[in-house]
Amino acid sequence: MKRFMTMLVIAGLILVLVALPFMTACAKPAPAPKLEPIVLKAVQADPLGHPLFVGWEWYVKTVNTRAEGELIIDVLGGTEIIPLADQADAVKDGIIDINCNYGSWVEKVVPAMGMWHLRRIPPDEMRKRGAYDLIQEEMNKVGIYWLGPTREMLDCAHWITVNKWVESPKDLAGLRIATFAGLAEWLEALGMIPLVMPPGERYSAIERGIADGGAHSLEGQFNFAYYELIDYWIDYGVFSSGEMMLVNLNRWNNLPEHLQKLLIDIQLELEGISGALALKSQDATKRGLRDGGMKPITFSSEDAEWYVSIGYEVKWQELFKKYPEWGPKVYELWALP
Repeated sequence: MKRFMTMLVIAGLILVLVALPFMTACAKPAPAPKLEPIVLKAVQADPLGHPLFVGWEWYVKTVNTRAEGELIIDVLGGTEIIPLADQADAVKDGIIDINCNYGSWVEKVVPAMGMWHLRRIPPDEMRKRGAYDLIQEEMNKVGIYWLGPTREMLDCAHWITVNKWVESPKDLAGLRIATFAGLAEWLEALGMIPLVMPPGERYSAIERGIADGGAHSLEGQFNFAYYELIDYWIDYGVFSSGEMMLVNLNRWNNLPEHLQKLLIDIQLELEGISGALALKSQDATKRGLRDGGMKPITFSSEDAEWYVSIGYEVKWQELFKKYPEWGPKVYELWALP
């Protein structure tokens, strides 16, 4: 009996040893736990789909695709989420993670950014001069990482539309223009009368004959259907694009290094194509104005140069007074050579 039991045990061990390789081969490994994506909550300075944000839209789409689910930029909306005046602070304070904003609205936290739109040199020259290093240093001091511009286009930000045909800039004198405070000095230098008012009141002012035209972005004037009321636009932009990306510094520092690199690399890629994207959008806007019945006005090359340059000149003079320390320093970094 004892011998019989011993043989049974041996037989059982043999069966286990024979079956073990098959059992191992058939067993499925436990699935790796699925990692939750890192989500960056984003807000932008204008409504979703705004033509000045085509570069930003390209950036978000490209990051979300190439991150392959590891990181997602979730654009919550625009000023209906956080008022424009509060967006830079919201990034600084960590209420949102990333923001596409205008430099002029970042000025309250980093004064130098109030001069960003006055640059007249390309990004590679800005880097050589140390402008980007200065911006990053000042942003970091207030808890922001500067990811860079989303729209790189010089002399394109603001345009004048009028209801009177003019042959030269001097013919603009006396015309009343619905606008915002940032353009008042330029318009006054042209002899025009700036009527500073909120965007939603400008169409009505033109319609009622209070204003003879408008001055702000060409895309904005198209979106407000100025072509229904105005006959001409002066076909020269003044000041440079202001759109840029801000990231909460703590959030940035806590991102894995390879995702930081991804965000930086895609921004550099955008920098190379953003001008073409912006020009395509601007051309579409001009076609829309033409289709609405408006016509462009051009000047002689000499008059055109003066018309544009006087805008920068008076704005620098204003900012030198406002920022006696920052004005001259920034002028050396990104004004004309």
